[in-house]
Amino acid sequence: MIEALRPVFHGVFAPFGHTLTLDAAGRRVIPGADLLDRARFDEIVDAFGAHHYPGADRRPLVSMWSQWYLGVVLPPVMLASLIGDHRLPLRLEETALVLNEDAQPAALLLSHEGEVSSPADMVDRFEGLVRHHLAPLCEAVATHGGLSPRVP
Repeated sequence: MIEALRPVFHGVFAPFGHTLTLDAAGRRVIPGADLLDRARFDEIVDAFGAHHYPGADRRPLVSMWSQWYLGVVLPPVMLASLIGDHRLPLRLEETALVLNEDAQPAALLLSHEGEVSSPADMVDRFEGLVRHHLAPLCEAVATHGGLSPRVP
């Protein structure tokens, strides 16, 4: 858990605190920007599919992997921002994805703990997440997986 975010991740939110990290020693880590590379993305999704859904059609497999990714990233980022007024480094190049041994997304490795921030509005609060993380990732996932950009 990131110490600066400890006040946010308690009670029912405690499990989400472990999906943001500054240290992934000994774990499989994929640089965030690598997810935009088709060969690297295919390697990850193929490993995920081989473990969980052998022989599955590619599109639903990519969609399922994407749902796991978003489930790891969105809840703790939203909680850190909305409850903790904390801005995290979320550009893809500032993050890395921690994978379980079965290539399932497990945590988001951040380059630093971010900073306290009280944005003026929701656009300012989430623009970095949407513009510099989700938009390029969803576009790549859609392209690599043969999905509509709205599906991942």
